Amino acid sequence: QSVQHLVQSPVPTHDHDAVDVVVEPRGPRRRVSRGLRPEQLDPVSAAEFAMRLLEAFMSSEMKPHDRWALALVGQLGDDRVVSPLAACVDQCCKDGSRKIAEHAVRALTFIETDRALMMLSELEVRYRYKFRKVGQEAGAALKRAARKRGVGRDRLADLIVPDLGLDDAGVRRFEWEDGALLGWLNAELKLRWRRDGEDRELSRIPGKLPAGLRAVVQDWAAEAKDTVAVQNRRLEEALAKQRHWRVDHWRGLFVDHRFLRLLAERLVWGVYDPEGGLMRTFRVYPNSLLADAAGELEELDDTEARIRLVHPLDLTAESITAWRAHFARMEIIPPFAQIERT
Repeated sequence: QSVQHLVQSPVPTHDHDAVDVVVEPRGPRRRVSRGLRPEQLDPVSAAEFAMRLLEAFMSSEMKPHDRWALALVGQLGDDRVVSPLAACVDQCCKDGSRKIAEHAVRALTFIETDRALMMLSELEVRYRYKFRKVGQEAGAALKRAARKRGVGRDRLADLIVPDLGLDDAGVRRFEWEDGALLGWLNAELKLRWRRDGEDRELSRIPGKLPAGLRAVVQDWAAEAKDTVAVQNRRLEEALAKQRHWRVDHWRGLFVDHRFLRLLAERLVWGVYDPEGGLMRTFRVYPNSLLADAAGELEELDDTEARIRLVHPLDLTAESITAWRAHFARMEIIPPFAQIERT
């Protein structure tokens, strides 16, 4: 399917008049023969168009002279194009098409949603050393976003984590007229599914779903997988860098947040004094209570204290043994090596 042909299709506007968008050659660049302001476009139809355009681009030879298609995807797309754009970046880097990869990153910067920013954060780390310009492009976009929101980069990364629409039990419910589908993350943070009223647990999205709902479920599954991967990496980096949080910030981020709480429950946290000395350790329980390896409750009443992930170098041999036994007894699978870290 020709990208050029696809862009010559009508784009519906708010008043339902079809406006022909024709991209014409102009030297090495391209231009749109009739300019449209974003407010003239119906966002739903424009996003569908962007998705079709991206699919067409990725199934083409992805030539540099067609890079305008990526810019248009970024301008018209919504969160549904985030994962495919990231896949485009990875594929182009694998194939050595660095310039196309950079343009795909720029397309992500146009979207400006939390999901797009989270993906840019992941791409910045993924391409920190190899294909450095790709990572630098992502990093520059994150700096602009942080400046726009008036926060630092680390705080921005905290603010853009989605809760995935989970309820207090960590379940996402998708309903239709005569049924419902439940989705959640299991002990290994893998997606699992179950039809409401049935006991059988499924590892894949069920085949028979209403047509419109299937697309919604698939998009949520893609976002959930991306979020798990990105946040696992981000927390492991926080452990390595010994990043700390104020008590109130930490509680709002890791206890009250319905997704991050799932990760926090699987890790060991430490209460540190203002000088950086470890005072005690604890973990988050599924009922949001905080307790140490022996089950003694932690109140976090130290207003001057800082919370951070515990590195085993901060622990005594006895404490490491106690936490190992606790995780084994509670059948907890950490999202990455922490107590066993060397």
